[in-house]
Amino acid sequence: MVSLILAAVGVATSIASAAVQGSKANKQSNMIDKQINELNDWYTRNRSEDLLDSSSVKNSVREFQNIEQSNNKELSNQISSGGLTAEQQVATASANNQAWGNTIAEIAAKDSEHKQNIEDEYINRSNQLYNNSSNVNKGITTSINNSINGIYDTIDGAYDTIIKFQNSNKSSTKSSTK
Repeated sequence: MVSLILAAVGVATSIASAAVQGSKANKQSNMIDKQINELNDWYTRNRSEDLLDSSSVKNSVREFQNIEQSNNKELSNQISSGGLTAEQQVATASANNQAWGNTIAEIAAKDSEHKQNIEDEYINRSNQLYNNSSNVNKGITTSINNSINGIYDTIDGAYDTIIKFQNSNKSSTKSSTK
């Protein structure tokens, strides 16, 4: 009878342990899900960020404006001295167009680099989170498996004890009847 009580306690302990482990794993899983949602929000926000407001783009535009002002000042000086030729006007306009084209190319390169950096960070962080999630799921599976094995071992042990008890009662009954 004591074995049955001990077996019941063992089963209850295994079930309680599984419940506690499941609760911990559920909290970890919820935390990871929250982090994944936050990462997705971060990605959306940063991927669609307007780079025109960034200081690096503003610096590029400012550099272009300085080049353009310098070219236009030189052009103005040549006009006022009366020595401006059509070729000089075309050369100045061409220099301004080239500077603007370089500025646009630089801004596009910065935008591509920015987006690539966001992509890389997103992939790295999401891989970490999914690996954490996978580890939590493996832990849940292991915990459930261990609990089931514990319950099985406890019941199996109790069954063996009951069988031994019954066999010993049969033996003692046979020996007392002889």
